[in-house]
Amino acid sequence: LLVVARSSLFDNWSLTPAIAISVCIYLGWLILLATLLKLAAENTRRRALTSMNADLLWLSGQKNAELAQLVEPFKRLIASVEGNQTGAFAGLFDQPLLKALLVPLGGAGGTQLFERLLQGQ
Repeated sequence: LLVVARSSLFDNWSLTPAIAISVCIYLGWLILLATLLKLAAENTRRRALTSMNADLLWLSGQKNAELAQLVEPFKRLIASVEGNQTGAFAGLFDQPLLKALLVPLGGAGGTQLFERLLQGQ
């Protein structure tokens, strides 16, 4: 939106070096925050799985029939947590917002639109 708002399609504004630097800093900050979110989510999942595996080990050693029958559902829960690839655990190109932003840029029309926005005409 920052690039589109500065386009001459909407107003006769020029892209000054100060604005270009500000936009680059802002985009860099966003990339850094997205990376930190991904790392924090993966770290949290790793700690949760460590705790869940310790709990599974404890459950497996129980002689109580009610607790012993929880072993298989707990294994499925651990597999579900390990295999989760949605939200913060999704890859970069699996993020819904990025997909939505890339749709209009697909094909020759998107390339021409991008060139026009960069030229400022």
